[in-house]
Amino acid sequence: MMKWGVAVNVHEQYQQTIELASLADAAELNYIWIVDFPAPRFAPAIAAKIASMTGSSRIGIGLLPSLIYEPDYVVRFAETLATEFGERFDLLIGPGDKEALGTIGKKEWVPGKVARKTVDNALKIKHGLEILDIDCPVWLAAQGPKMIAKSMELDGVLLNLTDSQMIKWALNILDERSTSFRVGIFSPTKLTKVEDTPSSDFLYSAAIVALGASQPLMQHLGFEDVIQSARQIYSNYNKLSPRVLEEIGVENLLKWGFFSTPDKLVQSINQLGEIGVDTTIFGPPISHTKESVNLLLTAFGIYRDSKD
Repeated sequence: MMKWGVAVNVHEQYQQTIELASLADAAELNYIWIVDFPAPRFAPAIAAKIASMTGSSRIGIGLLPSLIYEPDYVVRFAETLATEFGERFDLLIGPGDKEALGTIGKKEWVPGKVARKTVDNALKIKHGLEILDIDCPVWLAAQGPKMIAKSMELDGVLLNLTDSQMIKWALNILDERSTSFRVGIFSPTKLTKVEDTPSSDFLYSAAIVALGASQPLMQHLGFEDVIQSARQIYSNYNKLSPRVLEEIGVENLLKWGFFSTPDKLVQSINQLGEIGVDTTIFGPPISHTKESVNLLLTAFGIYRDSKD
């Protein structure tokens, strides 16, 4: 069965983060995934609070950018959490967002160098946890082919992809993965009671992911020119403007996330499970409203009942 998770600690207020985590845990959702930078609060501290008041859901922490978090530090806080609350945590290591990191002075972004540091850090963290005999899976956040291939040295990969064509492309790279290796996706998500026109908050979240698409993926999908043009508009305005969305197009943006009713979402999840995805983390703007999270939990109930 597919494991479901919801991302919190995005832009919602602290009390809402705690409330959403409690709802997810009460519904026995598999994961509560706590976003870190550029989230407004330090994820390990939020993880401790959520762990203290929940019991059924595992807790994912990250993305933890390699330019901010050194391996020894990550191992130490993971050890502390596991000692205090049990071995119910997962870690997600990744490069992070270039623009967001630049706003806090992390400007030493050289693509190949950052990718190598990210993989090296993730492997050091995994090794450090193994030495301490702590069961804490380490995932790699990936979208490009080199990072996807490197992820097989870890416990799992969390792909910033949603469309089945994109995922099949990634799974071809992961063809030699071990049977214990996890394949997950992190997808912008917005749910509605009835079919509707995609909302602006969903389109903006999907656009952020689309703008980060790797060159090989863009070439594979055949929309390299569209994304490059959208990136230029983004650069000119120095922000995510409506013109960026127009350039990418709604049809393309819908490939980068789930804008759906609960029933339609279950159909999509079943299809992804059939091709090899085993974990889906539903990302922003899902956490912006309690209503959207409740619709996600409705979809999860439909999915679980269908598997009984």
